[in-house]
Amino acid sequence: DYDERMGLTQNPITSFDVHTFPILHALLRGLDYCLKIIYKLNAGVTAWKENQQQAARVDVAKKRVRELIKEKTGMIIDRPDSVGAGGTTTTGNIARKCFFDAKNRQVLIDCVPLKIRSDGECDRQVFGEFMTNFSVILRAISSKQTVNTEQLDQLCKEPSIKLVTHWPTFRFTPSVHQVLAHSAALIHKNESRGLGTLSKEPLEYNNKNLR
Repeated sequence: DYDERMGLTQNPITSFDVHTFPILHALLRGLDYCLKIIYKLNAGVTAWKENQQQAARVDVAKKRVRELIKEKTGMIIDRPDSVGAGGTTTTGNIARKCFFDAKNRQVLIDCVPLKIRSDGECDRQVFGEFMTNFSVILRAISSKQTVNTEQLDQLCKEPSIKLVTHWPTFRFTPSVHQVLAHSAALIHKNESRGLGTLSKEPLEYNNKNLR
């Protein structure tokens, strides 16, 4: 169904079946993807691979957006971790606050300029629909309850196709692709229950104790 999904799926990049995926990783990489789109749109850059000049504009936009998010939510996002252990300040808790708190999510959506493109759609509206639906998908994946996989599959397809139609140069990262293209099938294989019982997150909480 590569053609039907208009880039949502692509030729397999693994030689084995995917039976589950890290939920925390999906949260973090999903937020990284949304922030990348926000930065690009604020910089007026729609090329997915940036040249040197475009990268400089995106860097300026990134600083502006991060300050705006901090001012309105108090969250320090996408900065080097001051602890010195590597990584960034975008933690799992920060990602949850961005996706699952409606007020915080709206702050991120409002960072997208109100630009109307040739297809008549507004940038902020298209991105808002995508991020809101992605948050619902993440909640379904991380739950331990029964999930309607047919509705979830539609939820994965429709806003995603709209996003790549609105911005044809944008691409899904492997992690985001995995969530959008495979989550419904994985939940269906898990007796239509969310993948929360398969999460490796409790083990990852002990990483700092094992260092």
